[in-house]
Amino acid sequence: EKDTFIVFFSDNGGAKYDFFDNTPLRDHKGSAYEGGIRVPFIASYPGHIPAGSVCDLPVTSHDVFATACALAGSKPETRHPLDSKDMLPVLAGKSKSAAHQSLYWDFPSFGAAVSDGDLKLVVPKSGPPQLFDLGKDIGEKNDLAEQRPEDVSRLANLLKQWQTQNVKPLWGPGSSAK
Repeated sequence: EKDTFIVFFSDNGGAKYDFFDNTPLRDHKGSAYEGGIRVPFIASYPGHIPAGSVCDLPVTSHDVFATACALAGSKPETRHPLDSKDMLPVLAGKSKSAAHQSLYWDFPSFGAAVSDGDLKLVVPKSGPPQLFDLGKDIGEKNDLAEQRPEDVSRLANLLKQWQTQNVKPLWGPGSSAK
């Protein structure tokens, strides 16, 4: 127990049923809005993560890989881009900044999104891109895309760069499988 790093998290937001309530987050499982991607994340590592502490900086489930590698004293191969970073400094309160400046999501059946700091661009499969300031609007109710086209362009470019390095899915939405 004292030498074990334990994490618990959900794979996505609540499903779209009457008995699920993601309030104040927008939408549900399968979307790139916060209600589909922001989930509880609990970590325990006695002597490293202060008991009862709360971390408001974003981490991602991808970071479990790099964190486990760091704890095991190994380094992941880096021939390919790696979305995972060691999150222990963030969870332990030793880092005042997030492990990632930008986070990315791609749901072939919904669309894609990128967050960079407090700004988040959601690009639905149909309809125009939407821009939100999560620091002021966690419920993604106030679309700032028309007022801030330069941020839309900058974030759309970040998302496009990220998407070009990704491998196309082997099955399901977005794949060439029939």
